[in-house]
Amino acid sequence: MLDLESKYLLFRHASPTETYADGALLFEIGDRGEQMYIVKTGAVRLMIGDTVVETVGPDGAFGEMALVDGSPRSARAICVGPTELVPIGLKRFKFLVQASPDFSLTIMKMMAERIRARTSHLENGG
Repeated sequence: MLDLESKYLLFRHASPTETYADGALLFEIGDRGEQMYIVKTGAVRLMIGDTVVETVGPDGAFGEMALVDGSPRSARAICVGPTELVPIGLKRFKFLVQASPDFSLTIMKMMAERIRARTSHLENGG
């Protein structure tokens, strides 16, 4: 099973990739989500209003919730510095979920980690 430290290393050499400039808006709250992303280089800031919810760096992933439940985007995603991403569309996502239990478990662990972090933040008055 993949551990959280090496969770997306299988995408390190993946292609195609997309390159974005600092400040590029990837998606906005309410947008239709047709792909998730793996960060190869750079970082992406996930925001709700003026609040930074999370900054996702190399080997991290974001945007998966829209593929899992088909709902619109729940945050805005903005590149921090020059950023290279691996886009994963719904068809590829479904293939990976079906073909790799490790991929599925990693996505679930990542989502659980985010929920626990938000819960902890709220419990501590944030």
